[in-house]
Amino acid sequence: MTPTHAGHATRYPAEFLALTDTDEKTLSVLNGSCVFAEPFVREDSLMAWEKSRRFIVEALHGDGTIVDYGCANGYLLRCLQEWSGSRLEPFGVDNHPGRLNQARAMFPSLAHHFLDPAELTESRIFDYVYWAVGDNVDFERQENQNWLALVRGHTAPGGRFIMGFYDTPEANQRKLTVLRARGTAFDAVLDNPAGSGEMIAWVDC
Repeated sequence: MTPTHAGHATRYPAEFLALTDTDEKTLSVLNGSCVFAEPFVREDSLMAWEKSRRFIVEALHGDGTIVDYGCANGYLLRCLQEWSGSRLEPFGVDNHPGRLNQARAMFPSLAHHFLDPAELTESRIFDYVYWAVGDNVDFERQENQNWLALVRGHTAPGGRFIMGFYDTPEANQRKLTVLRARGTAFDAVLDNPAGSGEMIAWVDC
C-alpha cells in the first residue's frame, strides 16, 4: 500500500510519515495550531490540518530558502517541503525557546537555521518569508506597521513576502483593508479553496 498523509495518495518519505504515526506524535506536532478534529481522531486531525495549510504552496513557485517567522515546532515548514514539490531550505524564527528547540529537533542537521528574533540580523534575507499574522495584531498601530516592515525586510530582491491570515473571513478582510490603506500593495490574495476561511496574501519584492 502506498503511504499517505491525511488521505492523499502521494508518496511521502517514511521519516515524514513517522512524525505523525501515533496519536501522541500527532497531538504534539499540531499543538498550538488550533486545528484538530473534534473528537480527536488522528487521520481526521491530519486531514483538517492539511486542508487548512496546504494551499500555502500556491505561493511557492520554485526552489529557494524559506523562513517561517513564528515557526513554532517547525512542522509547517516540514509539510511545505513535502507538499510543494520544491526544494525548500528551511529557516525558522520564534521567541519561545521550547518551540525553537522542537523545531531544531525536527531539522537536526539544520538546527542552526532556527533562531530567536534577536538573532535574525538585518543582513539575513530569504527567497520566501512567511508570516502567519496573529489574530490580535492590529495594523492600525504604528508599532505593528514597524514590525511588518522589519519582517518584510528579510525578503530577498526577487523573493516573495507571504502573510497568512487565520481569523474569521470577516476579520481577515478587515486586516487586508487596513494593510492596503496603510500602503501594502499585495500582488495576490488567495482564499483557501478548501473553504475553511484561511487566506494568504503576498508581495513580490
